[in-house]
Amino acid sequence: MTAAAGTLVDQFAHTQQGQDLLVTVVDDKVHAQRFVVAREVSTGRERRFGVAPGATADDVRSLLPSHATTIPSEEDVASRARARKLVTVAVSRWGRVSRAGAFDRWRRTIRADLLEEELRNGRIRARCVTWNQQAKEITADGLESQLLVPDRFHLIHVGCQECERSILNSVANPSKREWTATLQSCLGPAYSVVASHALQATHGVVFAHVSIQGYISNVATSAVATGLGVEGAKMGNKGGIGIALKIGGLDVCFVAAHLCAHQHKVKERNAEFHSISSGLAKVLAPGFLDDSIEGGDRLRQAFDAVVWSGDLNYRVDLSREDADNALAANDLHLLKARDQLDNARRQGDAFAGFVEAERAFPPTYKFDKRSDVYDTSEKRRVPSWTDRVLVASKECAAILEYESVADLRWSDHRPVAATVALAVDPAARSPAGFARKAAPEKSEVCALM
Repeated sequence: MTAAAGTLVDQFAHTQQGQDLLVTVVDDKVHAQRFVVAREVSTGRERRFGVAPGATADDVRSLLPSHATTIPSEEDVASRARARKLVTVAVSRWGRVSRAGAFDRWRRTIRADLLEEELRNGRIRARCVTWNQQAKEITADGLESQLLVPDRFHLIHVGCQECERSILNSVANPSKREWTATLQSCLGPAYSVVASHALQATHGVVFAHVSIQGYISNVATSAVATGLGVEGAKMGNKGGIGIALKIGGLDVCFVAAHLCAHQHKVKERNAEFHSISSGLAKVLAPGFLDDSIEGGDRLRQAFDAVVWSGDLNYRVDLSREDADNALAANDLHLLKARDQLDNARRQGDAFAGFVEAERAFPPTYKFDKRSDVYDTSEKRRVPSWTDRVLVASKECAAILEYESVADLRWSDHRPVAATVALAVDPAARSPAGFARKAAPEKSEVCALM
């Protein structure tokens, strides 16, 4: 059956190397092109390629080898060779016309349909990013393709430290509107700002895809400062921002934080975690009235799911020489065994009840300017995973992906991102819906507690 221009031709399930794929084939009759989006069901990752206009589902399958480990027959080899040649010609032809943006438009359409399908099945995906930007001017280059990936996520939470300008300069101007605008330009019109909040140089913002906006309500933000000053009146050079919302029947809180620095200040970081968690819970979950519960437990029990992220500044307790030797041998296990945050969790000193996915990426701090070389300054800081994303939930959240984007080298930190799946009720729509309008940004320099 011949498809009309830009319409769905076929959609089928396939297994590739143990991964369940949803394969979508779309026709663009205007440019005589057929293309394929193969999406991993568990992670949302996609493979995209063009095929010839007359390519059948079998042709497409031949490019997506099954999980079988048997040696392919000569007929299979020949079939795959023909398919590869067919794709080579098709991709070349598509390259000549893709400047018109047709592929990107149809890709976004397909992704949006898949987001709605996931929601109907009771699952949404949240992209949670943390990045200490070292007050560098960050452009959109690389953000869309490597960090944010529009139309792959229902919710996107981005927490940044030393955002737009330095901690000192943020005293005079804490607003992060330019950074929010940069993110919006990457995500496109399908996303709207749910809430944005700046505490001196720390910033948190949540975007929602159009497919989920009718499920969002009870949006609130707050900040807890833990920096310079006396108890009850501290500056926001360190602290945390919470953005709370109800979505699909779940009460969710996203935290973006910047904890105190220096190798030896583990107890101070632990205390700041508890202070921020307790302070946010008291403001964002006022109906949670059990005052006997304090610290991290209060926030964790007040919400169905909490995503705690930031430059948490926990270090690796090794000498620089031992850390360098371990990295040279690609032995991350030795560094992880001496990670201060892992040890604090094991001992119950901080982040008890929170989980973190396996860190398969190298330490994210501290790099020399615009390079992949760890700190060669006089201080020679020990390479550490200062930038983290952790999740606590009442059996309604799971971390699907956890990664660092090594190619974004503006800062002396590398950004870290987690993809979190949330189990929601697809029938739990917000009675008032979510207004698609520019959400006001709250900016502050200190917080009186």
